Amino acid sequence: MSITKMFSMITATSKKESKTGTDYQPNYIFVLLTHKGEFVVGSANNAARRIAALNSACNQALPEPLSINRIVGVKERTDQRTLISVAKKFIDKYGEDKVIVV
Repeated sequence: MSITKMFSMITATSKKESKTGTDYQPNYIFVLLTHKGEFVVGSANNAARRIAALNSACNQALPEPLSINRIVGVKERTDQRTLISVAKKFIDKYGEDKVIVV
């Protein structure tokens, strides 16, 4: 599946209402693979916009673009699937030096 098609699917489904207030949680968890072989794990309400920002260095935490090779997956956040649980799975499998959490 092309990145453009994936972005359009994510954007179409990210029109849901988000929680507001103190219990705010992003709707999506995503995992990306960079050209350097590092995995990027992140969360956002609009995953397509966040992935594009990470790829183009429009992120204060990452001054350089990540050069995303492919999108490994984008899934809705659940009580069992959180940013921390997904990051832990990838760190356990690939090691700390191969995983970036944003």
